[in-house]
Amino acid sequence: MMVLGKRLVAALGPAPQYRLSLPYSRGYARRISSGQCNASSSDTSTRLDIKRRPTVSRSSSRKLTQNERIQLSRRRQDKLANSIQYSSLPQPTEEQQLAMELFKWQGKNLIVEACAGSGKTTLILHLVEDNPELQFLVIAYNNRLSAETRERAEAVGLKNARISTIHALGVKYYSSECSKDIGLKRVVEEDTKLSEAVHFDALVLDELQDMSPIMKRFMDKFYKDVYASKGCDIGCRIVALGDTRQEIYVFKDSDSRFLTYADANDVFGYMSNRPWQRVGLRKSNRLTPGMADFINTDIGDPKGSMIYSNRPDTGVKPRYIICRPFDDPENLIRGMIDEWCLAEDDILILTPSTRSYGTPTRQLINGLAFAGYAVHVPTDEATEAINPRAAQGKIICCTFHQAKGLERRAVFVLGFDDSYLEFFDRSPKATQCAGNALFVAVTRAKEYLVLFHSYERDFLPHIQTETLEQRVEFMQKRSISEKSLSRQDDHKGVLDLIRHLPDSVMTICLQHISLSELSPAGYPTDLVGLVNDVLRLKEEVSEITGLSIPSFHQILYKGEFTVIEELPERIRTKEAVNRGLEDAHKIKLAQIKMKWDKTHVLDISDVLYICTLFSACNTGYLNKLYSIPEAAYSWISKDQMHELADTLDEWIPKHLAVEYEHSVSGITLEDLGVSSSIMPKSFEIRGAVDVIIDNAGAHPVLIEVKCTANLAPDHILQTLLYKALMEAKTGKIWTAILLNVRTGQAVNVSEKQTGFQQKIIEMLLEFRYRLSGKSERPDTRDPSRVIKDLILESDEEFLEEAHTGFSSRVASTVLPKWLTAEPQASKEEIRHSRKTRALQTGSLRRYNPVVD
Repeated sequence: MMVLGKRLVAALGPAPQYRLSLPYSRGYARRISSGQCNASSSDTSTRLDIKRRPTVSRSSSRKLTQNERIQLSRRRQDKLANSIQYSSLPQPTEEQQLAMELFKWQGKNLIVEACAGSGKTTLILHLVEDNPELQFLVIAYNNRLSAETRERAEAVGLKNARISTIHALGVKYYSSECSKDIGLKRVVEEDTKLSEAVHFDALVLDELQDMSPIMKRFMDKFYKDVYASKGCDIGCRIVALGDTRQEIYVFKDSDSRFLTYADANDVFGYMSNRPWQRVGLRKSNRLTPGMADFINTDIGDPKGSMIYSNRPDTGVKPRYIICRPFDDPENLIRGMIDEWCLAEDDILILTPSTRSYGTPTRQLINGLAFAGYAVHVPTDEATEAINPRAAQGKIICCTFHQAKGLERRAVFVLGFDDSYLEFFDRSPKATQCAGNALFVAVTRAKEYLVLFHSYERDFLPHIQTETLEQRVEFMQKRSISEKSLSRQDDHKGVLDLIRHLPDSVMTICLQHISLSELSPAGYPTDLVGLVNDVLRLKEEVSEITGLSIPSFHQILYKGEFTVIEELPERIRTKEAVNRGLEDAHKIKLAQIKMKWDKTHVLDISDVLYICTLFSACNTGYLNKLYSIPEAAYSWISKDQMHELADTLDEWIPKHLAVEYEHSVSGITLEDLGVSSSIMPKSFEIRGAVDVIIDNAGAHPVLIEVKCTANLAPDHILQTLLYKALMEAKTGKIWTAILLNVRTGQAVNVSEKQTGFQQKIIEMLLEFRYRLSGKSERPDTRDPSRVIKDLILESDEEFLEEAHTGFSSRVASTVLPKWLTAEPQASKEEIRHSRKTRALQTGSLRRYNPVVD
């Protein structure tokens, strides 16, 4: 192994335990000796601009002083020390007491319409505590809410409640496939039997405005399975809770009418023969009087409902700031952190999108992270729930949708102007009162609400501008100028097209796709998902792990490292990254690049660091680079690295040309053969394929690499769209393989008939742009059509659908059961078995389709 010079070793620090000795990788020594591999470090394309950033960027991203860092740490510690673990529930409010009496003494089923912060969870726990003779089954919307409710119940010693999500319920009593909607559907279709007996006297359905037809059909089956086995026709007690104003998952087929019509016989009324009573919780324990006044007047409610504060009036009003969105928010927020003595986990920063490059979110977050603040940004905008361990002790920055269920002392809302309607909510109703997502955003604060308005944009149309200064603390850092030109949406990424698809649309797409299993799933590789950061908090690294696997394979088996070759140019062309990246990281990249050019030997920590930097270039967020310490780049062991790389290597012949991280751009709808009535022919679709193989003897092959517990429907759709892009780019027919390196499962993905790829793209475009531009809900009751005009069903239609069990709203399961089947053997055992069968049949292609 070559040894670097003393100065470079000193700069890099001590070498980690595991190393990749590439000169001894397969075939590499022969390529070196024959001159096929260039290890020269003289290539000018690897140079980085290492210089001081512009003055404005440095001043706005001043690092925290040691004293400021100590103060932040003390605030966090004081908060932990002063947090009280209650051994009993707080006294119920008058509204909660009324609901408790109706349930206990009058035997009523309840429909509870509860505003933000009114204490739904507290009411649920009071009902459980007040009725110890009943066994409660409490259904929460997601895992985080379920865990929080369970922790509170355990803290006060409640023993008569089982708290779960619908999906967890399905996993426990039916099938592990129920962790996804596809499993819930299959349980209903196949009439799967309960795996064990279940008993509950009272069913509590929380956040019912988020229920979808798939969930409803599953709950119908679960209830009938439980009570049919008892031969009981009395049914159970029902408590339905939610807030129609917080219905924000319409794109996932959720419907608040499951709450408003919960007592209808075809909804949940059939589950109980007891009378129903509606109860309102309109007093918020979270919002201040100033916030409630602003929300009632300037945000509005389609039904005219009002929110009242249950808190004393301290005179604090929401703060409304008109400013330059790319220049001012960081310094303003840092000033308010000091003004209000905020700890990092007191702060929630909300933005319409964490992915859009048209918003100032990246610049703000990168500035705060560079300064030394602990910041958490969810890896995927499509992820609903925030990882509580990764977010603990940190500023959270997320979308309006992801903020559902969160609350913090101070909430900063970006993009609070008419740009939100132009780019994110084009529903006609949004001009009369704020849409539900915006309502959720402004109801997360417990003490301080701050709204940022771009000086280049107008007010939101529902803001009462004539009297606004009476309800807010108005700060006009910039005068409102002429409205800026709209951004033209001239392209979409593949991931943007498939994000947030309702089951009805996804099913129609999947009906046009053919799948064949090349290798079943084995026992998954156990991988680290969180590492300790510089403040001894937790940082998510699963995305970086997934990015690193093709690189590990390329280094080990091909003697190349595409990512490190492309990084300098990527950094130069990504203005936000180049401007925000600290010089130390540019120097470290140059050192690792020099090390690679001279020796072709890298440590595992080097590769993980480079992939972290590559991820930062892809997302535009640098917070992980500033939070992960050098010593933490060791979360993948040598054995894990080889296991994951070997799993990928199984599908890559040694003698064929391979390209990694292949970017595809410039492919228009005309190139794809897609005719769209919505988008012009010049509209582009872009993507990045993990691995492409130039197989001259057969079709070329692309491999989409995943590193997850299970493959999902959107992975299949993503792979097929990459296939369409590569075929449009090259004019050749491609074989597309979806590979989960964590389990070894491999799937061949293709269209069922020629032209179906184009039809799928047409459907996605029509759904995506009509959803944002004309209506709120897709009408896909006729699967033979592509996508019909997007309309919102009437209440009468909703009840008609409920009467038929939503049979026309929930399409049949089209994915094979083997896709999500439980592993029965290790990856090595499965590999050996496939090789044996291939040798016995004399067909190598049965073992691996990527052959000559």
